[in-house]
Amino acid sequence: MLRLLPLFMVATLVVCQNDTPTALDEGSLPVEPVTLEVRLPWSQFVTSAQVVGGFGRADELRVGTIANAFGGTLNARTLMHLESETSGSRVAGVRDSQTTIVGGAFLLRFNPDGSSNQGPVSVSVGRTSTHWDARSATWQLAVDSLDGKEEWPEQGGGSVRPLGEAVWDPLQGDSLEIFFSPSALLTVLDTTALEFGVRVDMETPGELVQVVSGEIQIFAKVEGVDTVVTMPPAHATDLTFIYDPAPGPPEGFRVGGVPAWRTVISMALPATVAGTPEACALVTCPLALTAERISLANLVLSTRANEPGFQPTDSLLVHARSLFAPEVLPKSPLGPPIFRDDLGITLGATLASAAFAPGGERSIEVPITPLVWDLVQGTTGSGASTSPTIALLSLNCNPVSGSCVEPASVAFSSFAGAGQPGEPFLRLILTISGQVGLP
Repeated sequence: MLRLLPLFMVATLVVCQNDTPTALDEGSLPVEPVTLEVRLPWSQFVTSAQVVGGFGRADELRVGTIANAFGGTLNARTLMHLESETSGSRVAGVRDSQTTIVGGAFLLRFNPDGSSNQGPVSVSVGRTSTHWDARSATWQLAVDSLDGKEEWPEQGGGSVRPLGEAVWDPLQGDSLEIFFSPSALLTVLDTTALEFGVRVDMETPGELVQVVSGEIQIFAKVEGVDTVVTMPPAHATDLTFIYDPAPGPPEGFRVGGVPAWRTVISMALPATVAGTPEACALVTCPLALTAERISLANLVLSTRANEPGFQPTDSLLVHARSLFAPEVLPKSPLGPPIFRDDLGITLGATLASAAFAPGGERSIEVPITPLVWDLVQGTTGSGASTSPTIALLSLNCNPVSGSCVEPASVAFSSFAGAGQPGEPFLRLILTISGQVGLP
């Protein structure tokens, strides 16, 4: 064995020289890769940026908002219509049968996470006295359509006929019943005035509550029976809200709100970036920016304090999507989400509400790695040209279905803009592999 050992070692070296499967090329061996962070300042990767507003309507949010001097400034009221056919048939059914209406209640459901109050607040309901359009109603206008504009008799929804008021305590649940007298109930369900609908108001100053849904319950007594029965409810439709004042023009970048704002950014990445001594010891510097070297690419934004009335009460999401035709903004079509998880759910940056309060400013990162891969390659994975323009927008996403809608909230996200302290930058994580020759 001792005499055979040298022959075995020589044979092994010959095999290794002829076939080294782990080497990058013949006569070389791989070395430990080097990972480094590169921060591209705004001027080195952005060619243009703008903030564009007017996307979506309040009724598309599918939840209402009520507020009374929230943040010292914001007032909001929720409007609802009632099911026209079912409301009339319920009343007619009660009158035609041996039953008597003894009262009713308006059942409201709220979103505690989207509301500002920690304790009890007073909420009222009234029947409006004016026709209004759910798609276009604002604080000033009951109707704002191509056919014409109709102002409210009084701004903020006109006058209402009071129906009832009650106190909602979030510690007792997410629902509130406001009871009506029989005469008030019949007024609400009057089929000749269903177009007027109802208005929900916040009576407690300084608070904001998000309204999820509403329905009318009818309580009736059957002849000869002592118990009171509850008839199937009449659900509220055309849920929308109006608010005042409108936010002022953005001082930096803005995302979200109702109608929604988008921040649109066009990019042009450099061909090379500076390397570290460790990376430059492996490959030629400056480092060529290639897709295989990019492990992560995030757009880093710095939050700013919002206008007081538009402070978020819940966390917000900011997503990035490609913009295919920025020259026709605001009608440019959006591409698919830039980043999804393994379940196909759109990913973005989750922003805590405190990030937009005075003194709570912080940095957040929006993932755009797939887009940056395509930009440095010049084409997408399917071979199509890559759009260098993205839109930052705020979406309300369903965690179960993964579907998202815009707008997401009356509150919006504010960020430092170009040339301002905390202006955005692009954070890249690069992995550099090298090789060394065999002696």
